[in-house]
Amino acid sequence: MRMRKLLCVLLAGTSVFAFSACGTQMTELSDDQMEAIAMYSADVVSKYNGGQKKGYSFYIPSAEEDSDADNTNSSENGNTSDGGNTADPNANGENGTTTDPNANGENGTTDPGTANGGNVITNTVDSTLTDLIGQSGITFAITASEVVDHYTVEGVMDLSPGSGKEYFLLHVTAVNSGASDAALDIPSKGFTYTCTVGDSTVSSSGSGFVSNEFSSWSGTIPAGGTQELLLFFPFKKEALTDTSVFQLNAAKAGTRYRITQ
Repeated sequence: MRMRKLLCVLLAGTSVFAFSACGTQMTELSDDQMEAIAMYSADVVSKYNGGQKKGYSFYIPSAEEDSDADNTNSSENGNTSDGGNTADPNANGENGTTTDPNANGENGTTDPGTANGGNVITNTVDSTLTDLIGQSGITFAITASEVVDHYTVEGVMDLSPGSGKEYFLLHVTAVNSGASDAALDIPSKGFTYTCTVGDSTVSSSGSGFVSNEFSSWSGTIPAGGTQELLLFFPFKKEALTDTSVFQLNAAKAGTRYRITQ
């Protein structure tokens, strides 16, 4: 009890000191700015909480990050590929290959669309985004792509893809051609997204704190209206020297969907 009282006193004192700040007036934020900060905080928590399968925006690591994590875990456990023994119970023979859908092959690439909640892709089909989402009266089209080294959110913060990386952004336009407003909930569709440029494939960063991020967007599109959306893919810089050809993929329940226009 005494310890609890002491902690309360220290917390109160720290709060007074932090908010007094030598008389400096605190910065006033708009509702949109506060919402952006709250969403950013939630995304950071979910990003680094490896056990969080549910929440505001479940972070899906890129193939490169997944590979680095697997290699680190193997080293820490003292496991090697000598004699064909690995820490992965799914490892096959002396090649050290696995059935892990996120594992990298010899070329340092991963099968596009295999980021599917741990399920191996067993079927591949072509689909448009419109057919994939399957929302009556709403059509989707990839209208542009660009490479950026950061993205500014609501004028409040800069979103960075990490050291040595750049974002490959896909701009998607959703159009409601119906005569009435249409409610859209993309996360409920249950798809994960990857993009292939050249020999590299990475998963969408799932940037849920960006208000118009495609995979986490839900809202209402007015009759005859449009909604501009974004998909973020953090590639290594050297992989983005030529982005004239790319492949967007979606995955769900063991099926990979190659997105066509």
